[in-house]
Amino acid sequence: MASRKQPILARYVLDRFAKRRHLDRDLRRYELAVRWHELVGERIASRTTPGALKRGQLTVVVNDSAWFNELAFLKAQLTDQINARLGEQRVREIRLVAGKAGSAAPPATPPKPAGPVRRRTDLEQRADGEVPPLVDEELRQRIVRARGAQLSRDAD
Repeated sequence: MASRKQPILARYVLDRFAKRRHLDRDLRRYELAVRWHELVGERIASRTTPGALKRGQLTVVVNDSAWFNELAFLKAQLTDQINARLGEQRVREIRLVAGKAGSAAPPATPPKPAGPVRRRTDLEQRADGEVPPLVDEELRQRIVRARGAQLSRDAD
């Protein structure tokens, strides 16, 4: 009797693809930005912006010294709260930096590049060939663009 393959959720396919192409770091960073208000709460999110996440260290830009000092005391609590809401231990520590933090809610989708439509590069065409067909073509094109950008960085 022939065995039937079990269906695989698209999430698992995309996770594997992203990890193989090292895109998971960029996707995780974007997730932090999109969910920032949910992760830290409106009061803190309106005065801070998440920055880089490298080796478990999350950089958080704080827009004034009073909040900088307040958050310095709350770093451990914020770390636990962020990880609990993400459902994994992604943030090991928080590094606060003074600067201009955005107060608007993050966009629902990544910003689209400005300027005229440009021709696809060889690297983008290569990335297009690497990404399997997906039901959601818009998602597929985003993955293709991310992979093309990664190939471009690797080529430099």
